[in-house]
Amino acid sequence: MPQNYSLGHGVAEDMRMSAGIAMHFKSIYKRVGNLMDQKQKVDSVTYLQENNQFIYYLLTKELSKHKPTYNSITAAITKLSDLIVEHGVKKLAIHRIGCGLDKLGWSRVKCIIENLFQNTECTIKVCHFTHNMLKESELLRVEHPGTIKIHKNINDIQKREFHKLNIILYSQITN
Repeated sequence: MPQNYSLGHGVAEDMRMSAGIAMHFKSIYKRVGNLMDQKQKVDSVTYLQENNQFIYYLLTKELSKHKPTYNSITAAITKLSDLIVEHGVKKLAIHRIGCGLDKLGWSRVKCIIENLFQNTECTIKVCHFTHNMLKESELLRVEHPGTIKIHKNINDIQKREFHKLNIILYSQITN
């Protein structure tokens, strides 16, 4: 995503970030100590700031080996919505929070996002990142018939050194 987008993803309070997209955020943005120093708990959000871009870490579970609940996702997204307003963020890119390795239902999480961001002035893009374009692009088109756009040449989120497929599953422009 362009640098004028702030980014968000779900993590555990233990901040291990050893799998999925969280692992890539950890390798790119580092500063895990700064995140832990904020001493946030599950159902909240911790963040880093890179110039005018915020990197939001939604704390949706206590330990990496646990699974989030819809209640913890809702609480973290509520806090994210508050921070978006507080920080004046106008563009946000997130992945399907809780729906990848954690296996929550995207349609339900999407409704949570729509409801909690409906009164903000933030454009939200929900993306899916993968290494295997052939396998996952067809699967996602079936699971998400409203897929907006597929970009085949996204080089990085910021300074990511490997290519990923960026599929925009959902885009909401509010107000």
